[in-house]
Amino acid sequence: MNVTIGVALITSLSTLSAGALASYTSLRIHRRQVKAQQEMTLSEQAERESARRRQVRRDAYVAVLTHCDEISLILTECWSDEPDMSMYENLAKAKRLIDGMRTLFNVVYLEGPESVWNAARELQRALFRDFADMNNLQITYSGEKQPLAWLAQHHGKYNTPLHFDAKATLASAAREALE
Repeated sequence: MNVTIGVALITSLSTLSAGALASYTSLRIHRRQVKAQQEMTLSEQAERESARRRQVRRDAYVAVLTHCDEISLILTECWSDEPDMSMYENLAKAKRLIDGMRTLFNVVYLEGPESVWNAARELQRALFRDFADMNNLQITYSGEKQPLAWLAQHHGKYNTPLHFDAKATLASAAREALE
């Protein structure tokens, strides 16, 4: 009887040990799987956040460039317009649009990077300088009733518009930031 009890105890201890070992191994495997799943989830979240941020940046950059195009078209019209009321209205509209870029630039400033922000600021300065050059020509030679392009060329005051190069610099910085 003692032998039977001893065999039963050994068998039960062996069974319990095997069960504990299997449970321990299963727990370790499960922990590894959970850890791998967490890493994958964090990686996917980071990728989604990166894509979202990239889209916000892209939208901001496109908005600034589109706004710049609108101002550029108005300035180009002013350059070739006869000095009548529409030219003065266009100059005033260009000034309002340049001043209205603040909100767009604030988004670029917040989203960055600094290289794009600096290029955007330079674009705004260039647009304002081009506007100021045209406005000064219009004021200085208002009695001559000629298009601004003619006045600039005739009086040796022609300046190549600065905003074209500044826009190209901004577009290049934006492309680098989005890569």
